[in-house]
Amino acid sequence: YRSCFYRCIPTGKSAIDSQEPIQLIFTETEKTFDPKTVYGDAPNPTKL
Repeated sequence: YRSCFYRCIPTGKSAIDSQEPIQLIFTETEKTFDPKTVYGDAPNPTKL
């Protein structure tokens, strides 16, 4: 899982003036969160 800061949106005058659609830029290549390390064997609360 990535952190909540793994992408950004270009800003500034050049991004606003561009005729191209604005695209997300992915800034992280490695996972930063390992749920197994954090939660261990705890059951997944999102599964019913």
